[in-house]
Amino acid sequence: MARILCWVAVFLMLFSTMAGATGEQWDVVVVGGGGAGLAAAVEAASLGAKVVLLEQLPFLGGSVLVSGGAMSGAGHRFQKQHGILSDSADIHFADMLREGKYKNDTKLARITAENAGAAIDWLADLGCDFRFYPDFPEHTLQRTVRSYPSEGTGAAIIKALQDAAEKAGVTILMQTRGRELIQATDGRVIGVQAETRDGKMINILGRNVILATGGYGASDELLTAYAPEVMAMDPMSAGFAYAYGDGFKMALKAGASLENMQYVKLYPTGARLPDGREVYVRGYIATPHGSIYVNREGRRFVTEFPNTFANIMDSLAEQTDGRMFLIFDDVMRQFIQDTTTPLVIGWSRDDVLRDFEENNLVQEAATLEELADILGIDKKQFLETVKNYNSYIERGEDPEFNRSIAHPIAVPPFYGIEIGPNLMFTLGGVRINEQAEVLSTDGRPIPGLYAAGEVAGAGHGANYMSGNYVAMAIVFGRIAGQNAAMEAMQ
Repeated sequence: MARILCWVAVFLMLFSTMAGATGEQWDVVVVGGGGAGLAAAVEAASLGAKVVLLEQLPFLGGSVLVSGGAMSGAGHRFQKQHGILSDSADIHFADMLREGKYKNDTKLARITAENAGAAIDWLADLGCDFRFYPDFPEHTLQRTVRSYPSEGTGAAIIKALQDAAEKAGVTILMQTRGRELIQATDGRVIGVQAETRDGKMINILGRNVILATGGYGASDELLTAYAPEVMAMDPMSAGFAYAYGDGFKMALKAGASLENMQYVKLYPTGARLPDGREVYVRGYIATPHGSIYVNREGRRFVTEFPNTFANIMDSLAEQTDGRMFLIFDDVMRQFIQDTTTPLVIGWSRDDVLRDFEENNLVQEAATLEELADILGIDKKQFLETVKNYNSYIERGEDPEFNRSIAHPIAVPPFYGIEIGPNLMFTLGGVRINEQAEVLSTDGRPIPGLYAAGEVAGAGHGANYMSGNYVAMAIVFGRIAGQNAAMEAMQ
């Protein structure tokens, strides 16, 4: 009986919250409870606005949960604590343009570079535990932090933002999915039509609406329309599984323009298990110490280490079937099993040990010839490739790819993992200006509509640097929240 009464109380509380949400006029309606949406809600509520946040899932976090929890910025306290005082927004901005292949919306990139350091400090003040993480070579200077505790997630960032949102009085409606923007006859956005958990459509009215719905990496429809070359590579998906692209569809219907939609972030870390599950393989655990990547023709095609995901991915995209094979021997097998970082994100050490026994992900063979047959790669060329690699180790230099010298591939049994592209995040989005206002096809702001996070803009260009994905989401989430609140309360 007590349990029944408890559930009745929960239902009444949810019903009361939903009824209140639909019956009130909000200053700011935020659609999406990821990093950008929560940052927007916190800032808007902190300025005194009455804020409601809609989240389609039973949990908050969005794609920040699978981001790794890294943030990059110039001039934050953690950088200074490590004696790095010469960094600047100008240097960070230049790095962003270079890594984005100069396809960035430069205004958005500049604002991110100028505010990312302050965003890191802001989150730290909210209680997020950051630690300096200087392991990303694409940055001219070490400027990246990672949130803790972290096992390939940004959960600590979300926890700090959720606590701040609740403290600021933000009303959060879970399992409430934004479906369509409500517009007045003059085109101004005045609310959101949303779908509740039980399929009921409700109208939530607000003076301003912020779209923070994430990307479209889980929408085959949008990927086929905007990034057909990526779909042709048959990518795995380690990004946010619920990135359906709702915000893009809502914004387009309201007259918004899009930009850079053809660009997506792929990591060379994807693998598909026999049962169809897709996993994120940390091949970079092995490559510094003694392993190589070969293509289906049995040839090395890229520097294994040191290198960046972006460079490896660019080379992988040119290979047959967009696939490569991580090759190592029994010495490296022991290293992989013993390291504290599991080979696959989400796996335990026991899971790794079990796979080496069952050979679902990792394939094992007594000889290199047998391994080539199992993996389906050119045997003659593969044997020549391994022979040459081992000779480079013995000589102390790699004339082909100038990789760091490591352990040879010499002690049987031998192992291989087929790896392909992992679709992590989408990089294009709804066009916004410096105030995070959504722009129409004629370049003018759509009144009452803002956007931030993965749904918004083209600040990253054709690629993003490590730590910049979350940084830009937080920076523009804050900007959207501040501007939407101030405009609503005028």
